[in-house]
Amino acid sequence: MNIYITDYIPIKNTKRTIMNKINFYDRNLHTDLEIQTNDVSLFVNRIWLMNVSPYFRALLTNGMIESRSNIIKLHHDSSLINSLFTIIYSLSFVECNYIESNLIDISVVYRLFYICDEYQLHTIKNFLEKYLLNFLDLSDYISTDLTDLIDFIIQFELNSMKHSLRELLINNRDILNKINFSKISCETLKFFYCDASLITDIFSRWVTVNDPEDNEIKYMYVIFSFIKHAKLSRIIDKESFAETILTSIGKLTKAIKFKRDVYELLTPILY
Repeated sequence: MNIYITDYIPIKNTKRTIMNKINFYDRNLHTDLEIQTNDVSLFVNRIWLMNVSPYFRALLTNGMIESRSNIIKLHHDSSLINSLFTIIYSLSFVECNYIESNLIDISVVYRLFYICDEYQLHTIKNFLEKYLLNFLDLSDYISTDLTDLIDFIIQFELNSMKHSLRELLINNRDILNKINFSKISCETLKFFYCDASLITDIFSRWVTVNDPEDNEIKYMYVIFSFIKHAKLSRIIDKESFAETILTSIGKLTKAIKFKRDVYELLTPILY
């Protein structure tokens, strides 16, 4: 498998394009490290790999076994590791536009996030997040995969994507009609605690489709979290906020003390 990479070499404020034939599946004069994957081996330069990852730097120094054997075992398919190496190499020499135009398979990009966290490839992870923002329409995920998308953003701490998705929901309230709130968990609901008006709208929708009898403790936890956030925010419509809270606790049949606590919490917010 041959991969063609374009190198940009600055010469007197100009760029000269040179086509290099890169093949990580074959040894050459510049490769001194073998990467054993689930199927076949790849070959790279150890200094090159150490420069992009503290994980690999630790493996190849301080007398570790890998530093003596010049072999690193990665429990992934070679095709995925090859994609990773191609991006790493390209980012070292090539303008990002070139790489982005050649990263077509989104499923590969998603899988690479796991590898970036596993091997401490922070620069690559930031690039992949930027790539997704440029090439994905987040609104396409609202009706079918919103929960998965939010969980993905939270898991990998993708702050730019989190900000973009929140802004999308704040500025396009009609999108909320596409969300299946019965599938939104208590933990996922906290993702929306960014705007007082938005969380009031989302919370009111959430309580109408979730039965507290299924799990009253979690339901109570969500209400408390909602009020706690509201205390730190400027509530635009206090009457709507109060109505939402009262409707939600009205569904609770057992938690008498909890209801009293809620009324006490509401007092400093509403008056």
